[in-house]
Amino acid sequence: MDLQPLGDRLIVEVLDEEEHELFPKVEKLFDAESLEAIGEEMERTHERLMARGSPRDAVPSQTEHAATL
Repeated sequence: MDLQPLGDRLIVEVLDEEEHELFPKVEKLFDAESLEAIGEEMERTHERLMARGSPRDAVPSQTEHAATL
């Protein structure tokens, strides 16, 4: 019996799909220099988003009052 939670299995499936299906296609489409530039841009974007904090932290202030109709 598989006791691994559904969420964990889904994450593993998504990562497996990326590694075995998506990444090989991307590697065929771009040269090494382009892949490096894409990776650097992704890192900068990640750092910028992480500096903003978790989107979940903003939920209480966004839902404090009902939306106006």
